[in-house]
Amino acid sequence: MGLVMEALDGTIRGTRDVRQVMQMPPIAAIPVIKTASDLRRERARHIAVACVTVATIGLVVLYVRLEINGMI
Repeated sequence: MGLVMEALDGTIRGTRDVRQVMQMPPIAAIPVIKTASDLRRERARHIAVACVTVATIGLVVLYVRLEINGMI
């Protein structure tokens, strides 16, 4: 259902879409301007991903060590 809705959506979202519709490159593009809150949110997301990655690696190492020592 989501793929069908996306295919039927006629919204132009970027320079690639403009190029496809107009058959020529756009004259100019307005860049995305990140606010301070956007940057904080992005940084918090990166920190969360890093923490989850470190915790996952730690759990895998712990599991392997317990498996090698025959404790599991």
